Amino acid sequence: MQPQVSQNGVPPGRAFGVPVLSDLGDLAGRRVLVRADLDAGDHDPSSPLARRRLELLLPTLGILVDKAAEVTVCGHAGDLDAKPDDAAFSFVCQQVTSAFPEVVVLPNLAGERERTGDKSLVAELVRGQDAFVNEAFQWCWLALASIVGPPGALPSAAGPRLVADLELLEPFLHAPPRPFVVVLGSDQSLSRLPGIRALILRADAVLLGGAMALPFLEAIGARPQQSTETELLAECRACFGLAREIRHGVHLPSDLVWEALDGSMTLAPSGALVDGSVSDIGPTTRLRFSEVLEGAASVLWVGALGRSEDSRFAAGTRSVASALPGRGHVVLGGDALVASLDDDVLQAATGILSATDSAVALLKDGDLPGLIALRARSVRPAT
Repeated sequence: MQPQVSQNGVPPGRAFGVPVLSDLGDLAGRRVLVRADLDAGDHDPSSPLARRRLELLLPTLGILVDKAAEVTVCGHAGDLDAKPDDAAFSFVCQQVTSAFPEVVVLPNLAGERERTGDKSLVAELVRGQDAFVNEAFQWCWLALASIVGPPGALPSAAGPRLVADLELLEPFLHAPPRPFVVVLGSDQSLSRLPGIRALILRADAVLLGGAMALPFLEAIGARPQQSTETELLAECRACFGLAREIRHGVHLPSDLVWEALDGSMTLAPSGALVDGSVSDIGPTTRLRFSEVLEGAASVLWVGALGRSEDSRFAAGTRSVASALPGRGHVVLGGDALVASLDDDVLQAATGILSATDSAVALLKDGDLPGLIALRARSVRPAT
């Protein structure tokens, strides 16, 4: 039976209109394919950060097993454009089957067929299956074969964890409590630069920390240009131009903590050139960022403000986190950020995202390939 829909085709009360597990009906005896996030990234698959991804997946598998479904899990580990990380994948598979011996895990999907959405791979995945559950929010921003393919052939739904992520993000897209503040840290956030203009449009203020701030400082002439690509600098200047035009502040560090080549720590103004690498924001920046956050009604924070995995450089992130508002809509994301914060800070937040790339892409574009595929799902079992 199809879920109830409103006049615009979106199920009432459903975040981004995606179908959920209850829309699949009775799953007893039915074969269910689950697309999971089995990639440990750059982390040791036995590390706490990698284990957290498993902890997000196992409850969903437990729900399906309790419903007497026959569960098959698929996913990948390693670079989609390079060599699969079969050792890490094998370790994760062992953890899954140790928790649920009845669950089958398919071979590592990393590779060109997955990345390009190969239809023959989709056919292999859905063969013999009765339903599909997407529990890989991390990869919904890409049109991977295992993300967008199965909904075209099987009754499909978003898993509970994916739904939880969407419910956390939807207020930011439509009507965030104001002031709305976005915090972006870590050099990994540089890959999200195309999404920052959208965040500037939506947010009242954007705080940029750690190495994330360097190309912006170069772009506005606050520090000498180094090796930053011209295209990246142009994007940073465009972000500042937009922020000035609509009067939404982009806040950069005024002081930074560097780890020098000899391993020592150096505090310097943000415009200074230091031999080494940016590892944290300085005390003046911590105070200024905290002042902005204290007045916020909603916060999206993605990534630590320095190399917080090293305790010497966690002070900036923890100091600013202590200023998070006790009320309002506060959403945190990023393995390093979550690992660096105390339990009381994490528990006070509205929620913690399971993925960050898809979160930024969703706020940029308003939708994702993985969500579009779910909404256009097949409503009858494949034959």
